[in-house]
Amino acid sequence: MSIRAIAQAPDGYLWLGSANGLYRFDGIAFQLVRPAKFDRFRSSRVTALAVAPNGDVWVGYDYGGLTVYRGGKLRSANPEKPRGVVSSIVIGRDGTVWVAVQSGFGHQLRSLKNGKWSVMETGSGLPPEPIQTLYVERDGSLLIAMFPSLYRLAPGARRPVKVDGPFEINMAPSFARDARRQLWLYSSAGLQRASSPYVNPGVQFEALRGGVDGKWSLLADDGVFWIAGGQKGLIRLPADRLRTDAARYLPSTLSVLFRDREGTIWGGGTDGLHSYTRSALVPSGVPGIPSTQIASGGGPDKALYVGTEDGIYRIIDGQAIKLSANHHALDICTSAQGDAYVATSGDNDLFIRQGKVSLIRPPWMEMSASATHCAFDTDGTLRILANLGSPSNEAGIFRYTGSSWIPDAGWPLLSQMVATGRDDFIVSRTMRSLSRYSSGKLTSIWQTDDIPIGFTRMLLRLGQFVYVGGDNGLSRIRGNRVQTLDAGSYPILRGLTGIAPAGDSLWLIGAAGIYRIAAKTLDEAFASPGTPIAFQQFGAGEGYTARDPAYVANDLAIDNQGTVWIATSQGVMKLLPGRQPRNPLPPSVAISRVDAGQTIRDKGRYLLPAGSDRIGIEYTALSLVDPTRNRFRYRLDGVDKDWVEGGTRRRADFVGLGPGDYVFRVMGANADGVWSREAAVVRFSIAPYFWQTWWFRLVLIALAAVGLVLFVRWRLHVATQITRARIEDRVAERERIARDLHDTLLQAIQGLVLRFQSALHLLPDDSPARPMIEEALERSDDVMLEGRERVQQLREDATPKDMVALLHTLASRIDGIDASAIIVRGTPQPLCAPVADEAGLIIGEALGNAVRHSGATSITLTIEFARDRVDIWVNDDGIGILPDVLAHGRQQHFGLRGMHERAALIGAALTIESPGGKGTRVRLSLPARIAFR
Repeated sequence: MSIRAIAQAPDGYLWLGSANGLYRFDGIAFQLVRPAKFDRFRSSRVTALAVAPNGDVWVGYDYGGLTVYRGGKLRSANPEKPRGVVSSIVIGRDGTVWVAVQSGFGHQLRSLKNGKWSVMETGSGLPPEPIQTLYVERDGSLLIAMFPSLYRLAPGARRPVKVDGPFEINMAPSFARDARRQLWLYSSAGLQRASSPYVNPGVQFEALRGGVDGKWSLLADDGVFWIAGGQKGLIRLPADRLRTDAARYLPSTLSVLFRDREGTIWGGGTDGLHSYTRSALVPSGVPGIPSTQIASGGGPDKALYVGTEDGIYRIIDGQAIKLSANHHALDICTSAQGDAYVATSGDNDLFIRQGKVSLIRPPWMEMSASATHCAFDTDGTLRILANLGSPSNEAGIFRYTGSSWIPDAGWPLLSQMVATGRDDFIVSRTMRSLSRYSSGKLTSIWQTDDIPIGFTRMLLRLGQFVYVGGDNGLSRIRGNRVQTLDAGSYPILRGLTGIAPAGDSLWLIGAAGIYRIAAKTLDEAFASPGTPIAFQQFGAGEGYTARDPAYVANDLAIDNQGTVWIATSQGVMKLLPGRQPRNPLPPSVAISRVDAGQTIRDKGRYLLPAGSDRIGIEYTALSLVDPTRNRFRYRLDGVDKDWVEGGTRRRADFVGLGPGDYVFRVMGANADGVWSREAAVVRFSIAPYFWQTWWFRLVLIALAAVGLVLFVRWRLHVATQITRARIEDRVAERERIARDLHDTLLQAIQGLVLRFQSALHLLPDDSPARPMIEEALERSDDVMLEGRERVQQLREDATPKDMVALLHTLASRIDGIDASAIIVRGTPQPLCAPVADEAGLIIGEALGNAVRHSGATSITLTIEFARDRVDIWVNDDGIGILPDVLAHGRQQHFGLRGMHERAALIGAALTIESPGGKGTRVRLSLPARIAFR
């Protein structure tokens, strides 16, 4: 992609004009923006870009005039039939759009202000010279760089005025202001200052790349002029050394430069898009790849020591001094008193005291062995771990007295050691154990299966703690207490090879990169694992990480001037944090794409068809400093209760969604953890199937309610029919018994009487048996009469009864009740005989209880005939019934229980209430379907 123009919109998107169209860039992905309407007379080659404060993106083409990107659409913006090449577009401070056009028919300067286009041509204010580029001054004036003149159009003026000065406008000029707000221009005539006092330093570089189609681009940043467009590449020229021999070239084919709102410099050319960010890591002046850690010394000068493949260096006052060129250092250790010892693979080791180097040939070198590790204890006693090269690979410890070496017996096998006191060490045997060795006594801290941090790379004492860095986390030890933070929860602690304190901060280097954290946050995390650690990362996009492999490491130290020195796989570097200030700009967040199949956009809402159960939403955070480290959190209202940490992922997928309205929100943070002020929002709705609609649910509820009512009514009908059938069976049984008594028993007795009468006539008058038979016949007449009365009563009991009359009869039998005071409501109707009998027994029991137990002064009896029921009330004003008696009845008394049982037998409802001891109210309710026959 060949890029000829770059601009940035207020939302943070980078817009790129290329040879094959307009692109939008979010730091990760390029999006080709096509015109809403195809125009075969418009070139695809973009030649100029400008962004208005309202976000409109103005685009100029090789031919075909102008388009403007507004409201998500790229549309034509030509006021008339276009002609020529759009060479430059700028936006005035008052919002005026200025467009420079070159063509074979003459040159034009067009302007759009308040929706009205104006044209300035040769003969109407412009000289007959080509317009090469436009530039807006701080006061709103428009600079018109022609060939070879420079004109200024003041705000409100109608005609431009030529700018006189000792400068020359040559091919493809470009303007830039430096840190002192001085205006500079670069063209094929070289670098010149175009503001008073005018300066022409005589700095001119090689010819323009691309000939007449080429263009220069000038940018001033951090005391350096950046010049793109030359044939040899990108030029960086220090502003305080304006000489061609001071220029530094970067290989590229760039022709346009742009600095975004976060300070990143972007370059575009035939080889695509390049970005340049200010790095806090600068070369240290120490050549070669480090072979040792950086040892931080004590003593008054607090010197640092490091060994590289080039030699051994002492670092003091910000400078590296070479101590030896002929020794390959294996390890360096320093004492609190300022001494240093360098173990080498050569014929001598180095001992350094007060800056003076002494060569030492220790005894293990006589055995063709070498030292692999060294350490001073707190008293300044030096101990060396030497690989003696025996068949058992035995390691030996030697103690240096200042004049001789003494073997130390009793030490365990180890890889590293760090002193915590006099004759007191923490010793590590990689992937085997970590122990405390004190005055000949070994105490285990952890063994093989208990190692929490994996391969141990760093063993370092800082203050009261010993820090142990491994591939999978960081531990610290104080006394017998061991605390660990794993790299799964804290990725910045993965593969740590260096820690150094600096005031309230800690510097870290590891496999994940270089970080600065607040010391208290690490303490808080050790105290409560899971507590987040805020950090600032350095050199993330430059590939600087810990040395690999590094088996004995402390690759980060701070010199006596406060400069941070780091041993990396790329070399020894200085870290100047002031060159990489924390990015305070909150990123804006944008939605890149909604992936949900067929969707319709309506009034800012995506409409998904019925049956859609998944959606994918892509988003981006428009911080371009280090976009790969931008982080996100999102939430789908109605699904997520809280924000979901999305990490660096730029897409959220949701499945199993039902119909309804949803709101998706996403927030982003830049690489330094500054979060966006507002969330980007996507609103979408999933249409329901008809059976998922509210009205369908309402219909189901209504049908269920109707069904329940019908079911209850059916059950009531069934229960009523069962009760009624039982009552009808009782009536039929009474009628059957009456018939059987009449047709069998009474007829048989009648036959016997007739036979006895016949036998009586045969007896003589003076027979002793005659009086006895006559007496028996008289008694049989009484039995016959009583039998007929019983049969008559059974038949009368099977016929409907007058319930009012029955109540009068009941009341008249009980003293204390006025039978004439019965209250009758409605139209009386006869009741089914068995129902009336049972009801009479229930009401009789209620009246009896009221007279015997209530102590009432008034007892009323009421019957009400309604369409669907017959209600009978017995009310008194007595002492009432205790709740326990009302619920369970009196012991050894069965009156209340019997009343309920009789009511249930005929399908009636019996309620007995005694509100607050103020009398008793008995209600018997008989359903009409049961009460009436």
